[in-house]
Amino acid sequence: IDELKYLPNTQKNDAGTQLEEWLRNRNDRIKRQDGEIKKLKEKNDGLFVELKRLNVDIEKKVLKRKPPKEEISPEMIERKISNEIDCLSSMKAVYDKEIEILKGKVNIKAGLMKVIEYEKKVIAQREKQSNLLKQSKMLQQITKELEKRLKKTSDRIDPVSYTHLRAHETEADLVCRLLLEKK
Repeated sequence: IDELKYLPNTQKNDAGTQLEEWLRNRNDRIKRQDGEIKKLKEKNDGLFVELKRLNVDIEKKVLKRKPPKEEISPEMIERKISNEIDCLSSMKAVYDKEIEILKGKVNIKAGLMKVIEYEKKVIAQREKQSNLLKQSKMLQQITKELEKRLKKTSDRIDPVSYTHLRAHETEADLVCRLLLEKK
């Protein structure tokens, strides 16, 4: 902000325009990220529902399974269940990672919101400075105009004689003059 004091007005306006464009672009990115976060949350919720459904299905299959005609050893059943558990654990790890990413994006969004608030304050200060600069220029112009008028009028004032002043004297002036002469 201090550096903007020394820039010409055209550069100040360009900087303000660039800042506004940057803010619009950043707000668009934030909106897109919000949409992505929402989609990932929905996907995550759907995957948790699917995970629960798979757990229920596995339990039903294990409990309702009739022994096949060929004999399946307990080790094979244990291995199949272990494989399915490993698969579900891997899926859970992926979901947990996605949740961490979502949390990071939420933190980034909060940080960007703070930056936006700060930049809004900076823009407001720049507008105030711009208004003060405009007012200062107007006062300088008025001062110059008044100085010109004063110079023109002071050039036209000619000295007059005491007799001339007495000729145009009013009653109030007369009383003041008489009182001053008594002293």
